[in-house]
Amino acid sequence: MSASRPTSAAAREREANRVAQAETRARRAQAGRPDPAVLDRAIADALAQVIARAPQGYRLATPLDAEAILWAAAEALRDRTERAIAAGKPTVVYRREAVAAALAARLGLDP
Repeated sequence: MSASRPTSAAAREREANRVAQAETRARRAQAGRPDPAVLDRAIADALAQVIARAPQGYRLATPLDAEAILWAAAEALRDRTERAIAAGKPTVVYRREAVAAALAARLGLDP
């Protein structure tokens, strides 16, 4: 049974956008590139992890190590994949080059 077609123009536009976004996500997954929302969560988790390594009382006064943040973000993506595989869920297997390019693009760096 197929889904019924939306009746209003706005509903048709939302449906077209939903389909286009799903196709974009599928292309990213096939290329091993993280979705922007997943990438943002990985960067935020990495930042929190690096800040937490600093001595208590100096966490917000200690300089941040950009390389450690980038490595931690990549590690968070790898851990996410491993957890999904262990749980038997469909997952994206990220490619190193695609993750590096996505991180560079998200942070506004030259890839």
